[in-house]
Amino acid sequence: MAYDINKRDGTLLVSVADGVLDSTTSIKLVGKNYVGYGEAIAEDFVHMLEHFANTTEPTNALKGQLWFDTTANKIKVRDNNNNWKELGQLIANNTAPSSAVATTGDLWFDTTAGNLLLYIWNGTAWQPVGVGNNNTYVGYVQITDTASVVHECLVDVHDKKYMTISNGDAGPWTPLGTEVQPDGTTTVVSEFPTINKGINMTNAVTPASSSSEGYKYRGTATSAEYADVAERFAADCCLEPGDVVVLGGECEITKSTIAKDRTVVGVISGHPAFEMNAGAGDNMSHPFVALAGRVDVRVIGQVNKGDRLVTSDVPGVAKVTDAEFSNWETVIGRSLVNKDTEEEGLIEIIVGVK
Repeated sequence: MAYDINKRDGTLLVSVADGVLDSTTSIKLVGKNYVGYGEAIAEDFVHMLEHFANTTEPTNALKGQLWFDTTANKIKVRDNNNNWKELGQLIANNTAPSSAVATTGDLWFDTTAGNLLLYIWNGTAWQPVGVGNNNTYVGYVQITDTASVVHECLVDVHDKKYMTISNGDAGPWTPLGTEVQPDGTTTVVSEFPTINKGINMTNAVTPASSSSEGYKYRGTATSAEYADVAERFAADCCLEPGDVVVLGGECEITKSTIAKDRTVVGVISGHPAFEMNAGAGDNMSHPFVALAGRVDVRVIGQVNKGDRLVTSDVPGVAKVTDAEFSNWETVIGRSLVNKDTEEEGLIEIIVGVK
């Protein structure tokens, strides 16, 4: 007499007739009075123990069934759509699993005190798991410098571009020219020329997200690495840090060209501590002019600490005012150092101090 085999949800799977070995599923279902049933049942148990380990999937699989894919070295489960879905492997240990047993997508939780990080095997290495999506996320990267030293860094990515690079190594160091950002084209060194210990922000003026302001720290600063207060002004020529500028030209400022110019406004800053009018443009069209504080300036001739500096007739270059000095309006600032040579050089001054 045939008997019915029901699934866990109560639905009928198959009716097994007397004396037959039914193949409706991946295991053989033994009918009543089947001769040689012992071997069939024993093999069923073995196949279930090894989760049907093979290079090919088991035939007539049921939803929820497990299969060990020996090619991928993965346990898979049959889902509601009759697809084989991999079961991820999570390992908790204070030692990274060997690459010999790791497969792409495996997870490892490092239980080492002070670390406690989750890693994913990317096919070649264990990489800490970041937060976000393919375009915007926080993640871990290794960046090689020009001396071939590999630095472990934490990056803040927005629109596939680095906003910040955090690094604990002594700096400064320069990224290798072949290191590229997640967009696949922008080099790291183009927006991070040097990287120091701590949080480094991109020098990109226009982010890919279309904002014209550029990336910058938003908050209240209690101290700054640099020491000048600067504002953007429209320039009519290409200006470099250290250039002395005056009001005039075709725009708002231009490079100084005459000695003791009363229209002198300041010095082009390379690293302002405080940026005013920051959204007016970029460093080409609207460079930052240091109006107060310490800044490097191009100067010609010998200089003594404390000397007052004025414009010279060399474009963009300052000089020490002479004994005939009589107009405070021409003073750019005062020197903080001595300079013993006659040729042009770069010195630090306090700009705006008469």
